[in-house]
Amino acid sequence: MFEPLNFLNWDDVGHIITEKWCCAFPQVRDEGHQIVSALWIDGHWIPLWFVPGGRVLVVHTFNDFGDYDGIDGKLRWMGIHLGFEDVVIHRIPNGLPSHNFCGAHTMAFIAHVLLEAPLPDNVDELHNMHSNMRAHFVQEIYADQVCRCPLIWGAGGTGALVKSLSEELLKHGVPPQLSESRASQAIRAIGSEQLIQALQAPQPWRQLKALANNVSFKFVLPSELAAVVASNKNKPVGKKQPKDKQGPGVPPSVDLDLSKIQVFEGAFRAQGRVLPQLQPQQIGPVSSGFVLMSAQDAEPTIPAKWQVCVQRTAGAGSCSQARCTGTVHAFPSPVHCSLQMCG
Repeated sequence: MFEPLNFLNWDDVGHIITEKWCCAFPQVRDEGHQIVSALWIDGHWIPLWFVPGGRVLVVHTFNDFGDYDGIDGKLRWMGIHLGFEDVVIHRIPNGLPSHNFCGAHTMAFIAHVLLEAPLPDNVDELHNMHSNMRAHFVQEIYADQVCRCPLIWGAGGTGALVKSLSEELLKHGVPPQLSESRASQAIRAIGSEQLIQALQAPQPWRQLKALANNVSFKFVLPSELAAVVASNKNKPVGKKQPKDKQGPGVPPSVDLDLSKIQVFEGAFRAQGRVLPQLQPQQIGPVSSGFVLMSAQDAEPTIPAKWQVCVQRTAGAGSCSQARCTGTVHAFPSPVHCSLQMCG
């Protein structure tokens, strides 16, 4: 087995470590020994199965979208230093819908090669395998006195990113049944860190398209884009015109119970004297005060030209001098009652 961590820091020391390892095992070419390993690239794990075939080294792996040039370069480097004249890369369809259990799927493939263990038939079965591996890892941590500290992780923890990215893709024409798988493919092609930063930008879609162009990845397929254009064909173009704001309408009328209206003392005055509140039956030529009553109740008590008092008379918002006739003064608000004040 080839240690997957040897692929890390490839440009600095990874290629040197790989070269020394390959030169130390000539039996791979001479005796046809096979190699299994895994490769972590752009937050995604893929399995590697090296099978010698004469002067050619055949490498079996999954046909997942990724940096093929970067992957092929590392594998050909190994083939050259193992003594082979050429390297053939066989990419196998993984047989499952898009998922976030790349590490578990890689281990399942290696177990299938080494132990002839059956491959998972569906994502639920792979999910159960993933959970069992995590539980076994925790058990080993508690059972062993050695601190096991993983250096790198796969895409198993990108569930939130897949959801956020799929929601953004839905806004731009990706069908709902394909949005999550398209988001997972984008994570493998672009990388999770750059996508997270793009989604947090003021204009996330513009940033996402720029990242996709750098790796020749298409978020929206031409057929999906054509469907969006067709659906928007008859819609107006440009900014929406602001709707005219409706002015405040006439407030609804309110019926008040005059018996429950409370007038604060001192609210009505005449010549510096506080006027008391009177009952309707107390109205007369010598009365001095104010009465609260409805317009309907006030009409019979104030016939035209009927003298109410000979002193100053005031009402809500008006006043008159000397002699006066009974007048009903209404509140300047939608209240179904009237005010009669004599003083």
